[in-house]
Amino acid sequence: LISLKEPRHGITFMFPLLIVGCWGIERLLGRFGPPAAALFGFGVIVGTLALFPAMRVTGYPEAAQFIAAHAPKDALVMFSGIHDGTFIFDLRAHGERPDIKIWRADKLLLDVSIMRQRGISEVGLSEDDIRQRLKDEGVSYVVAQDGFWDDLGVMRRFESVLRGPGFEVAARIPVGGDRDGGEDRLTIYRATGPIAAPSDKLLNLPSVAKGLAPR
Repeated sequence: LISLKEPRHGITFMFPLLIVGCWGIERLLGRFGPPAAALFGFGVIVGTLALFPAMRVTGYPEAAQFIAAHAPKDALVMFSGIHDGTFIFDLRAHGERPDIKIWRADKLLLDVSIMRQRGISEVGLSEDDIRQRLKDEGVSYVVAQDGFWDDLGVMRRFESVLRGPGFEVAARIPVGGDRDGGEDRLTIYRATGPIAAPSDKLLNLPSVAKGLAPR
């Protein structure tokens, strides 16, 4: 399970902090410092593994495997769900498919400031608008967590598009492990009609008030 939220920022200072801590133990205890530091480090590792085991969620490797096996060359795949980083990592682990591009649904449908708790606003797109954008951008597959943020009108319209003409269900994959509430299944949808060649469009990053667009 990969978190792309704020806890990841702690990784950048954890290693220097551990080095300074071990150095401090050595300075304080003299010749007993090195074994004490080693014992301290071992204790931290054991305690972390025992008290804070790494979270694990299943279903995403299977979804990535399906996409890697079935997506056409240079495909654009849309993902809609809470654990987008997990799916992206699992797909990138398929080194034989570096051609596949991934487009997060929230980049089209929502303005999210890092995480939902910090602020979210819906982009005013109708079902027809969403359907046309997916077609124009060349989205050939959509991997969607069932019921993801369906309290928002635009997300309900997005689900209606996927369940309507233009898409068909290609696979349903159960999600298990340390899943979030309501995260029960991933549904993979395949575009059935003609689509445009995939393009690189504007990505909105409201957290830094910037837009990144192809030059």
